[in-house]
Amino acid sequence: MTAIIVLNWNGAKDTLLCLASLFALKQPPYLWMVVDNGSSDSSVAEIEAWLERERKAFAEVREAEDLQAAPDPACGILYRLSENYGFAKGNNLGIELLERYFSQHPGTENQVSHYLLLNNDTEVEPDFLVRLENFAAVHPEYAALTPQIRYGRPSPLIWNCGGRMRWGFRKYHYLKQDYRRIKEKDFIPINLITGCALFFKRELLGNPDAWMGRPMEDGRYPRIFTERFFFGEEDFDFSLRMQAEGKKMACVLSSVIFHNQGATQSGLKRIGRAQVFYLCRFIDVRQHWRSGLKYAFWKGLYLPYVAMVFHRIGLPWTSAWKMAKSIGKAAGRMDGVSKAVFLECVR
Repeated sequence: MTAIIVLNWNGAKDTLLCLASLFALKQPPYLWMVVDNGSSDSSVAEIEAWLERERKAFAEVREAEDLQAAPDPACGILYRLSENYGFAKGNNLGIELLERYFSQHPGTENQVSHYLLLNNDTEVEPDFLVRLENFAAVHPEYAALTPQIRYGRPSPLIWNCGGRMRWGFRKYHYLKQDYRRIKEKDFIPINLITGCALFFKRELLGNPDAWMGRPMEDGRYPRIFTERFFFGEEDFDFSLRMQAEGKKMACVLSSVIFHNQGATQSGLKRIGRAQVFYLCRFIDVRQHWRSGLKYAFWKGLYLPYVAMVFHRIGLPWTSAWKMAKSIGKAAGRMDGVSKAVFLECVR
């Protein structure tokens, strides 16, 4: 069975549309959890009221509490975190809640074979999950999958079908193309995956040293995403780790969802958002490539591109190049981008 985790932060409207599409699934049974990432608006009350109107049973759990009953497809989970921890940590804590229950109740650990981390600003087709699970059963060599993701319904344009990454540069398959132009019939092998809809084997959680570079602070459960970055980069980092571990990934073309892009980012300034994005990217690549020479070569190629991006979004060439160089310099002495740094950049 698959455990589906939807992360909400001040986005009840999107979250309820996502849940409505999930509750319309034909099959198979699944566990569902909404993780509220410390919303400062009325999101929790709206979600609770909607679930009650729809007669959907759910257990409400607050941060630092444990599940009191076994996870059950007939009863979802609303997990309330005390603050906004960012995308990566919010999802990690949702996974940890279930993993903690499994570890405390021997015999329940085989209940979940896969996790699906699903953006709250998505809507799914009724058969998307069974197609992912069927593919996983036939092709166990693939440790992580993504569905075909189109722009918001009824757009025929591709938002993401995964991609290829080489030397730290990425290229997405069929980006902004009509889905009817896809040549592959069943799936596309990929080594770059998005966190928008990440379906993965639970067994990937098994080795904290391999996945995080160090055990968790409390020594308990390994986490699927790095928490070095408050906002963004976790899926690129995940892809780099999958590539380093030799684990296969694929986009399952018959599984389709729609992404109403930009709900979380709509209020961020463009230059600040770009600054955070590229700062995270430089830090991430530097930490994965222990060879200073390899990183220096990549940085030399990437800096002019970053400067061009800043020029395109409004900075004069001199300022754009200065911004790119300052990001590259800052990345050399940073291990991640904290919430405080993120907020300073987008202020």
